[in-house]
Amino acid sequence: MVERPQGAHAMSTPAMVREILKQAPGDALCDACLAFSCATSLLEMRQITASLREGAEFRNGPTGCASCRRPTTTTVYVIATKCAHCSGPLGDDGLGVVLGGDQFHHTCWQRLLSDEKIRLSRALSRESRRLIERARAVMARPRPEME
Repeated sequence: MVERPQGAHAMSTPAMVREILKQAPGDALCDACLAFSCATSLLEMRQITASLREGAEFRNGPTGCASCRRPTTTTVYVIATKCAHCSGPLGDDGLGVVLGGDQFHHTCWQRLLSDEKIRLSRALSRESRRLIERARAVMARPRPEME
């Protein structure tokens, strides 16, 4: 038996289930395997997994358990896809843009495009001011007199 150091707190069963599922993202595990690994009852595990599946991180998995291979109800941890610009989670609403393997919210993509247009506009403005100053300097020089 492994002894815990003094002052160490035992992890709650729901937290333990979250950690087990997060350690193997995409692997669907049944309630019986999770209950066995957490040393809890099957009834308690069914309540825990039902509450976990109400959130966005955990979903009903395919019909087979990755551990025992039984065809039963499973729970799987789904890694949320993040926006390459803001790191916010991308929803399944289809409002994203994929470019070169990177995924963006539509609004983040528009912001990036606008930022590039603003950068280009400022560069052209600086170049325009430089050319105007140069033209003024040329016009201000005295002209050689012609005979």
